[in-house]
Amino acid sequence: LIDPASNPDDYYKPPLESYNTFLWRGFGHTDKKRLEAARVEANIPGVKLREFVVLNAIDANTRLFVSKSVQHKGDPGCSIYGPASCNAISTDPVRALNTFAVQVEPLAGDANKCVVQLINYADYIAPEISAAVMKVLTTDYLPQMLGRMQAAFASS
Repeated sequence: LIDPASNPDDYYKPPLESYNTFLWRGFGHTDKKRLEAARVEANIPGVKLREFVVLNAIDANTRLFVSKSVQHKGDPGCSIYGPASCNAISTDPVRALNTFAVQVEPLAGDANKCVVQLINYADYIAPEISAAVMKVLTTDYLPQMLGRMQAAFASS
């Protein structure tokens, strides 16, 4: 739904680590909140396999999803933005960078509409993808994601 370049099999793998959410974003409701580190792959045609290690935060109470690239002991490595200390760590596949957040808020007075707030920054660390092309990919990605969300919610 969010990222068609990701590998669907990754969604069924256990996370690298799950964290207690009892005190995160207010007490209780742990059945509606998840905080986990996960490894996901990005399959981009014509580009060597990329991976992200992310900290995913999901709060169903407020319809919030945040995904941020992180370093994790369960899958050593880092992107080119990491500290110099990880330059010696082999990163194969290439570690990419992603920061993404989306929150969906119902529109007061209209149960069939909502406001989608989102932010996205990604760098696939691919010399064959220029900054200009990356900008186009991101610019095209957001409306396409909203279209996928609209179609999924209309059928549910």
